[in-house]
Amino acid sequence: MPNCLDEIKAAQITARFIGKQDGTDTQNYTKIMKLLYLVEREAMKRWNVSLMGDALCWMDLGPVLSGVYDRIKGEPVPGGTQWGKWFATQGYDLALLDDPGEDHLAEPILDLIDTLHERYKDVGWKRTVNIVHQLCRGEQPGEPNGTSLPIDREAIFRNVGKDNRAGCLARKIERSGYIKSTIGCK
Repeated sequence: MPNCLDEIKAAQITARFIGKQDGTDTQNYTKIMKLLYLVEREAMKRWNVSLMGDALCWMDLGPVLSGVYDRIKGEPVPGGTQWGKWFATQGYDLALLDDPGEDHLAEPILDLIDTLHERYKDVGWKRTVNIVHQLCRGEQPGEPNGTSLPIDREAIFRNVGKDNRAGCLARKIERSGYIKSTIGCK
């Protein structure tokens, strides 16, 4: 699927997770990456959609959203990025610099973020990695061995119990990403 990350939506979801931390404006970025993957995965399970439109890949520490990961690492992004206006990477933490708002997040998405926050708020980043790795084992395309491997959305749909419609649902998301990339991601 072409990478057509909805950067504003991804930033708003990320900021909500960071903002829910008790008295801090930072959070371990590995944990954030796992929580973002869980949001994307759960949106596919509940609503058959990709919320953030990002390419998904499996790395040594499990699944990540590729475009968000590039932004956290400070990689150059074709067409530029606003990410640095909202966040800064400080060591292994992601710091919230400016609130991107929540105007791109519907109430069910906010509820999903809050549910995942409650489930994982007291879980450290290493334990979160292990939990997500086990939960998403059926989505792993192979052993990355220091690289990244693309995750097939069909495997995610199968892993969340949508076996009979997995291929059709994955193609729908892929077509949507292709159309967005053709006319320009917005």
